[in-house]
Amino acid sequence: MKTKLFLFLVFLFSTTFAQNHVHQVLILNEGLYDYDSPVTVGAYNPTDEVYATVVEIDSSRFASDLIIDSIYFYVAADNKILKYHLDTYDYYLRLI
Repeated sequence: MKTKLFLFLVFLFSTTFAQNHVHQVLILNEGLYDYDSPVTVGAYNPTDEVYATVVEIDSSRFASDLIIDSIYFYVAADNKILKYHLDTYDYYLRLI
């Protein structure tokens, strides 16, 4: 009886606290420092298996970080930090 109860609780908690759907995966393409390849951010949809470039940062030659915070994501490119909306990809502001 304890084993059945334990298995039921494990199943209950695993389905209750599990993430149901991955909306998108953001990928930072760093660009090439000495070449004319711009910094881009791409979005991969795991459901459709489609990749698309959603942001192109022409003014930067290199990027190092992409951080997601609630409904925004931040890109550290060259000597600045840029803020974008997570779903619409609208540019909000340059922080530095």
